[in-house]
Amino acid sequence: YINWSNIMICALIILDVSTVVGEYHSAIRRSTKYGNIDSKDGEGSEDSSESAKRRIEQRRVCKVINTVALQTVAICMIVTIALAWMVMQHTRGMDGRMILVLEGVSRLEAAHLLAFISVKTPRWIGIYHSPNKARCIAHHIDEGILALKFHVRYTLAQY
Repeated sequence: YINWSNIMICALIILDVSTVVGEYHSAIRRSTKYGNIDSKDGEGSEDSSESAKRRIEQRRVCKVINTVALQTVAICMIVTIALAWMVMQHTRGMDGRMILVLEGVSRLEAAHLLAFISVKTPRWIGIYHSPNKARCIAHHIDEGILALKFHVRYTLAQY
């Protein structure tokens, strides 16, 4: 069943996940642990092999972030579908007026999500950013892969 609240929830998930994953990828590229590959400090063979190793490690960590984000979104969608199915089962045979009240609440929630998306969209397209969040993400990247997986899941699951 497609309605405005379902569309808003999907749009919110797409915006939030892409914003969070993009912020983590940017933080990895700027991190001291994985280094800035584009810097031109030296031109020796050791520098190029070190740069290649860092580039491979950056790609590996970015793939980990993508995998964790996909897993988290899949779990959240399964939970959302299960909850929708439970609501559908429990509202069978309900009075028509109550169904109208529930639809009104659903539209109110869609309006709330639309307002939230209108605040998140400028950050998503890069009009402004949050320096405090970037520092927090950079701190998590330097902690290691397990901590990074936890923080990506936690950040995405909040929504």
